[in-house]
Amino acid sequence: MSHPFEVIVVGAGSAGLAAASELKKAGIACCVLEASPRIGGRVFTVASPHSPLAMELGAEFIHGMPPATLALVRQQRMPIMEAGGKRFHFTRGKIKEFPDFWEWMEKLSSGIAKQGIKQDRSWYEILEQSRYKNHPLRPFALSFLEGFHGADPTLISYHSLKSAEKFGEKIQSDRSFRIPNGYDQLLQLFLQTDPDIRLQHLVRRITWTRGEVSLNVSTPKGVKTFEARRVILAVPLPILKTGIEFSPALTMKEKPLSHILMGQVTRVNFEFDEPFWQGKKQEQSDLADLGFLLSPGREFGTWWSTHPIRSCRLVAWAGYQSTLNFKDATESEVIGRALNSLSVMTKTPPAQVQKHVLEARCHLWHKDQLIQGAYSFLKVGAAHAMKDLVRPVDKTLYFAGEHCHYQGNHASVDGAIETGYQAAKTIRADL
Repeated sequence: MSHPFEVIVVGAGSAGLAAASELKKAGIACCVLEASPRIGGRVFTVASPHSPLAMELGAEFIHGMPPATLALVRQQRMPIMEAGGKRFHFTRGKIKEFPDFWEWMEKLSSGIAKQGIKQDRSWYEILEQSRYKNHPLRPFALSFLEGFHGADPTLISYHSLKSAEKFGEKIQSDRSFRIPNGYDQLLQLFLQTDPDIRLQHLVRRITWTRGEVSLNVSTPKGVKTFEARRVILAVPLPILKTGIEFSPALTMKEKPLSHILMGQVTRVNFEFDEPFWQGKKQEQSDLADLGFLLSPGREFGTWWSTHPIRSCRLVAWAGYQSTLNFKDATESEVIGRALNSLSVMTKTPPAQVQKHVLEARCHLWHKDQLIQGAYSFLKVGAAHAMKDLVRPVDKTLYFAGEHCHYQGNHASVDGAIETGYQAAKTIRADL
C-alpha cells in the first residue's frame, strides 16, 4: 500500500520537532500532528507588555552545557546568559544569604552515597535511615527534590538520581543559562526545514501492524484518518499512558510505563512596577543582588530573579506536593497564594505587594489536558524502564520525549531533543 507519508510524528514539542526536522533533511516524507493550537509543548514563551524580556510559562533554563542544545545555540548565533545573583533562604522569619547551598547539598549527597547503597530505594527512605535524618539541610534537600525534580521524595528512585547526577557532572549542570529572547527561539532551527505541521490534530486511536499504521484524528474539520508506515510517538508521558488508544494494545510497554511517573510543578511570573524587594536590608541581607530565594515547607518555596539582568520580574516556583494541593485552585487563586508567600518573606503587607503587580501569568500544567504535568521521574526499581520504553516496536512504532532519555538527561528540553534525533536516526537505519 502506498502512503503519502513514510512517517507520522505525533507531537510538536521539542522531541517531535527535532525528529521531523531530521527526517525532512533526510528526504523522508513525514508530517507532524499536534493536538494544541501551538507548537513547543512545554516550551511556552509569551511576550510581556511591561518588559522587553520574554516571559516563560514553561521551560526557562538550559541546565549546564548540553551538546544538543548548545549546537542549536551556535548554529543560530543565539545569545544566552548565565544565571547569576546570590542565593538566600527564609527561615524562622528571617532572610539570610546562603552562599554555600550547593556545597552543603554535595556533602549531603556524597555522605549518603558512602553508605554503599546497592538495592534501589526511594530517596526519602534512604535519607530517613541515614545520619542526615535530622541534618539542618534536610528541609532544603526535600524541597529541592520536590521543586527541581518535580518529584515525590517517597517515590523517586535513588539510583535514578545518582544517574542524573553523573550526567550532570559531565555537562556542568551546576551552571544555568537563559535565552533572553525566549526559549522558543531554540526551536526555530527545526522550522527552517519547513516540516508539515498540522495543529489542532488530536490523535485518538492508532491501529497498527508491522509496517502499517492508521491514525484516527480529531481536527477542526471533523475526524480524519492518516496513514503511514511508521509513527514516532513524541507525546507527553500521561498522553502515551492513557491519552491514545492503541490497537493492538502496547502490552510490551505497560511495565516500563508503570515505572515512569509524571512530576508536578507550578510557576508564576510576576512583573512589578518596581523591585520593591531590593535596596532594603533584610536581617543584614541585601536583596539587590537576589538570584534565588529559598523557603522550604512553603507552598511557593523557591523564587528567582532575572539576575544578572536587572528587572522588575520575579518567578515563583512550587514543587510536587504544593502542586497537588492546587488541584482545584484557579489560576487567580494560585497567583494569590504565591503573592501571600512573597508578602511573608519580604515582610510587606499583602495589599502593598498587590499594588506593585503589573502582570501575573502562569500556566497550570497539571490542568492542561494535553500535557498533565511537568516532566518525568523514575520510581524505585525502574533502572531499565526508559531504555525498555524507547525500544521500537516491529520497526513501526518509535518513541521520543524527555521521558525516553535513559542516560540521565530526562526531564529536560535537551533530553527531549536528543531522543527526537535518535528516533529519526533509528528510522533512517531501519529503512
